[in-house]
Amino acid sequence: MAWDALLDSYADRMTRELTTAFGSIYDAPAPEIHPPLALTLAWWRERKMKRAYLLAVGQPFTELSRLRYWQQRAKGQGYDDAGGYILRCWCAASGYPFRGADYD
Repeated sequence: MAWDALLDSYADRMTRELTTAFGSIYDAPAPEIHPPLALTLAWWRERKMKRAYLLAVGQPFTELSRLRYWQQRAKGQGYDDAGGYILRCWCAASGYPFRGADYD
């Protein structure tokens, strides 16, 4: 029971942080799979996303964050759970514990 409460608290925290940074969890941009080339449009977009993420979450978005995000995205896209996979991807990127897609 305590583990479920902990996971729910981290999910709530991530929801608040994404809402603070981007307005909604559905408006949170997906980071590029590979780091974009410097001074391209994708680079500027990602720079803006990283700044909003840093201000909301309090930790930088690193290459490990990018890797965790895309690993979880590859696992969770098959599940249609009303944006739950978006939350799992961002929880993974932040290093927060999260409930898997196959949780009953």
